[in-house]
Amino acid sequence: MASKSHLPYSVRASRHSNPLAKQLFQIAEDKKSNVVVSADVTTTKELLDLADRLGPYITVLKTHIDILTDLTPSTLTSLQALAKKHRFLLFEDRKFVDIGSTVQKQYHGGSLRISEWAHIVNCAMLAGPGIVDALAQTASSPVFQRAYAAEGRALLILAEMTSKGSMATGTLYGVVGAGG
Repeated sequence: MASKSHLPYSVRASRHSNPLAKQLFQIAEDKKSNVVVSADVTTTKELLDLADRLGPYITVLKTHIDILTDLTPSTLTSLQALAKKHRFLLFEDRKFVDIGSTVQKQYHGGSLRISEWAHIVNCAMLAGPGIVDALAQTASSPVFQRAYAAEGRALLILAEMTSKGSMATGTLYGVVGAGG
């Protein structure tokens, strides 16, 4: 299959079937940018200031919402408002890696309510393909579809992790993939 990376973002947007991918490509085309900023900050003020200052220039803001020391529901409401104002997507770098039922609760429940505000999340396959199945089941539920289908959601699957001593390597995933 030929690479599509040489195509303009507008063409890629028009040809993609996923609404969130279409939106991402269109944002990149309009802003003439494919910049993703990692917001590894620990306070709401830092996060919102960063989002407001860089929002006009980025396509995605990657967060670690669970490291905020002062997270409140208004933090998430304000973050969503900035994402809408500046047209960028929110990516919660949660790295889900638990059994399916727990991942479902972490994603679509719990105190972080990730499914309500994050356009993109990710998972590591250490626990097996049940993570993907569980998140897909959550995303295809009628309640979820009514609330979020129009704006779309996406899951990135981590093939490797670069942290020192990581066991999450391409070799391991090849074994998991071959066995599953």
